[in-house]
Amino acid sequence: MTSDEVILSARQLSKHFDGVKAITGLDINIKRGSIHGLIGPNGAGKSTFFNVVSGFLSPNEGRIDFNSVDITGLPAQTIARMGLARSFQTAKMMPDTVLENVMAGMYYYAGTDPIKTFLWRPNLFRMQEKEIKIGALKALEFVGMADFAYRWSGDLAWVERQLVQIARALVSDPKLLLLDEPTSGMGISETDEVKAVIRHIRDTGVTVVLISHDVSLVVDLCDWITVINFGKKISDGSPEYIQNDPKVLEAYLGEEDRRAQS
Repeated sequence: MTSDEVILSARQLSKHFDGVKAITGLDINIKRGSIHGLIGPNGAGKSTFFNVVSGFLSPNEGRIDFNSVDITGLPAQTIARMGLARSFQTAKMMPDTVLENVMAGMYYYAGTDPIKTFLWRPNLFRMQEKEIKIGALKALEFVGMADFAYRWSGDLAWVERQLVQIARALVSDPKLLLLDEPTSGMGISETDEVKAVIRHIRDTGVTVVLISHDVSLVVDLCDWITVINFGKKISDGSPEYIQNDPKVLEAYLGEEDRRAQS
């Protein structure tokens, strides 16, 4: 850990869907400047936690504080403008160039409407467009995708799509970045490429929270790990502690048993 200061905290957080308890009474502290792993078997509630924290879903109960401000139930765009950005497990792209996809992220986080700005204040539009383009190119350079700026998004390989998605989140200069399965479906070399980018992000002072089914990746990359199962926290600690916690081993062994029986 690089700091004991908490940048994000969730207290007794719960989210239910028609009686299904996706997360229940969840307490998590994310320390500033860290890479924090969030792991658990399939259906544990990891992505639901991201959706609630980032404002895409409202919790049924509990409180979320980001940078010491209560953000519980705020709209996603408001939370994004406060400095919390995220990626998604499915790297969806618009059918445009890579650069335009990243620029769209800046429009979203800034909360501006480019069409209205163009119609009502064309000079301001041109100035904003130039600034947003410069920021998008810098974000692409940061993740090693600057040479792909004018390629069509549909031509990208899977690892390239994930890196563009990360660049789209970084373009807003976030303080906290949530990454949902950023290496899913990748081989060793592609995973190592993304790991290097994530470490580089942390080294610039951005706190990272990472969801992954790849336990070995999380253990290698993260400073701290929270494990949830059936929507509840079952363990929290250093990678060394998590690897040897009987509750964690039981949760993952139980998942393997369910797969074997299916």
